[in-house]
Order: sequence, then structure tokens, then C-alpha cells
Amino acid sequence: MIWFLLLLSLLFAGVDFLFYRVRMRRHSERLRRAFVWFAVFSDALPIVVLLLLKAVPDNTTGWMQAAQWFTFVFLLLIGCRYGYYFGLLFDRPRSFSRVGALFAVGCAVWLVWGATWGRQALRVNEVEIRSAALPAAFDGFRIVQFSDLHIGTLVRPEREMNRLVDTINALQPDLVVFSGDLVNIRSTELTSDVLAILGRLRAPYGVISTLGNHDVGLYIKDTVALPRAENNRQVIDRQRQIGWRMLLDSTLYLRRGSDSISVTGISFDPTLQKFRHSFDL
Repeated sequence: MIWFLLLLSLLFAGVDFLFYRVRMRRHSERLRRAFVWFAVFSDALPIVVLLLLKAVPDNTTGWMQAAQWFTFVFLLLIGCRYGYYFGLLFDRPRSFSRVGALFAVGCAVWLVWGATWGRQALRVNEVEIRSAALPAAFDGFRIVQFSDLHIGTLVRPEREMNRLVDTINALQPDLVVFSGDLVNIRSTELTSDVLAILGRLRAPYGVISTLGNHDVGLYIKDTVALPRAENNRQVIDRQRQIGWRMLLDSTLYLRRGSDSISVTGISFDPTLQKFRHSFDL
């Protein structure tokens, strides 16, 4: 990762140097110096953040949230600057490009929208499953599936999760399925307030859940203070406290009348860590 970020930073630095040579010569020395410091700071930011994360003794929730916002600042600085560079392609040569400024502002608005309103937007995708193997009693059975809450990364956890729970309940599901990554790093993200909100989910067949790669404590560095097995146990126990049924490499049979269907939950195996984002499994 650090080599990729280093190459990326060098690429950004090369483009900035080209812009400096072509466009900044006509500006004052003070403005040129300010541009150099601005470019160095923004280009080096991802490497600095990665080094800090490697240096800290543990990936605490606070550190991960700080890294998230540093990443946003980096994208904002890079996006606006490269939006300006792109706009230069459509403007005649001069000291200040109005088209470039327009692209830069557009990038800023888009990124700010994505980090505030956009990231909280909820989209419901309805999928109808037709199968001759489906028992007649389960015709019209409604399942709401959601995943990857990563509670530790939410800006306003209570507000965002209340909206999510209200949206799910409004769909009147027969069964709610959560398929992993409830927490981002550690079980302490599941506070009493968070659990109270998630406990409001309602469905006749309840809520079933399994564990994702973030839930099993892969990213906890200080495993003496919080062993991964203990983190695992707490994540499981806290979901069970609110009535969620954990399918940990197990199968649950749902019965309706004289018919039944099976639901199997497969937890993330920590030995597959390097394949966690692979499409080949």
C-alpha cells in the first residue's frame, strides 16, 4: 500500500511541477511559494496518514475517524486542483482560468455533497425471486437484506441508523438479514444507544446476522488490550442482546404452514484475510 501511495504522490507531484513550470512563472514569488507548499502538503498527505496509522499502537475508533477526514481533505485538495488543471484544456492561456475555476468549484461541491448528504442517502433495490423450488407458503415472503454499516465510520450514528431502521421497518419485511461488517474495527462501537436503535428493527421472523471481515477483529493491532477472540465474542453477544439471531456457519429453518425454507450464514474466516475483497472465492 505504501509503495502505491508513494508512486501516486510522485505522479501528482510531477503534474504539479509541470503546471508550475508552464503557468506559475508569470505570478509573484509569494504566490509561487504558496503554491509549492500547498502542493507538497496535499500530495504528501496520504503517505503521512498511512505512516501515522502504522505508528500508533492501535487502530482506535478516533484514529480511524481522523484518517477518514484526512482522506476527505486530500480528495478535496486534489480534486479541486485537478479540476482546475482539467479546465485549462478548454480555456485560452492566461494567468487565471475561469473554466478551470468552474471545474474546481464543481469538484468541491460534488465532494462535499458526497461526504455529507450523499453518504447518508438510502436506496431501496427491490428484487423479485421466482423459483419452482420455492414452497407455495412462501409466495410473497419479504426479506430485507442490508450490510456494511461500519458504525465506527458514521458521522452521526444515531441519526443515520434511525433513518435506516425506519426505512427498513416501513418496508414491512417478514425477515431482516444483516450480512456482515456491523462494526468498523472493534466491538466498543456497539454502544447502548446504538444497540437500542438497532433493536427497533421489526419483522415477524426477526433479524438474522452473520460476521464480516471487520466484525472478527482483523484490524485490531493491540490484541493484548483487546484479543480478537474477545472482540468476536462481544460483537456476537451484543447482537444477541437485542434479539438478533447469529448464524455462525449454521443453518436456520423458517417454517410457514407446512412448508419451510433454510437460511445459512457463513461467517468470515480470518484465514482468508488476504482474499477479503476478492471476486475469485
